[in-house]
Amino acid sequence: MLTAVDQQLKIVPYEPAHREAFRQLNQAWITRYFRLEEADNRALNDPEGYILNKGGFIFMALWEGAVVGACALIKVNQRVFELAKMAVSETVQGKGIGYALGKACIDKAKELGIKKVELLSNTRLQPAIHLYKKLGFIEVPLPPTEYERADIKMEIHLQDLMKAVMIIASDLPAGLAINTAAVLGASLGNKLPYMIAEDLQNASGGRHAGLTWIPLPMLKATREDIKRICGEAKQQGGLLVIDLSEVAQTARSYETYKASLEGLEEAEINYSGIAVYGDKTTINRLTRKLELYK
Repeated sequence: MLTAVDQQLKIVPYEPAHREAFRQLNQAWITRYFRLEEADNRALNDPEGYILNKGGFIFMALWEGAVVGACALIKVNQRVFELAKMAVSETVQGKGIGYALGKACIDKAKELGIKKVELLSNTRLQPAIHLYKKLGFIEVPLPPTEYERADIKMEIHLQDLMKAVMIIASDLPAGLAINTAAVLGASLGNKLPYMIAEDLQNASGGRHAGLTWIPLPMLKATREDIKRICGEAKQQGGLLVIDLSEVAQTARSYETYKASLEGLEEAEINYSGIAVYGDKTTINRLTRKLELYK
């Protein structure tokens, strides 16, 4: 059942029409305690160019239809994003809006396979520090930063909260088992673009393409167990589930697979394997009785 707060509050993606509100909300809280810095102006004057066009995200909070809050997720590199420019109008503070904005950013990071989210703040802002801790951030050493007002850095390591697994049918011949894992892995990397880390270089200057930063254990199960886990994972919600069925594995083209799949009921589908990504505790519960594929 929706609460009164749920009915009044909406968190929505940033649109160009929000540009002035994004600036005003942030300018209001920053100038209340500090001064606007050059780094602030770069983001507030051009949120599309500075944040969105570089792979970041901005969420806006609407309270009874009015824009009352904002928060950004700024791309630092392939594995790290920064939570920044969180602001909530003084008129609606204390209603959980800041937490909802922060959670929207963290949920987006989890959805994309981002490894870590960090933030900079000031210890004078104790309500904000409390909020960040509630979201799961912990304090870490403060490095040199372009923000004059920053005196604390906090991080949340999503690798400690998320998990990815592949479950392969135990009766598959070795060649088909390898093929199943390869297809599932490629599909997982496509759905989770930030699960793949940056390219590397060895001492001789040779290039090495980036690999997944998250462990990817391969488990084995009977086809019956795979079908059950697949169904439970899809019903659970919040989990990314990729399945490879027999009909997909034997199809000679994606068009053939599509046509065949559209003619099958769920009960008729026989799975060769699945990949699941999401909350670590949930996935551990779903797979706790399975063995490693060796």
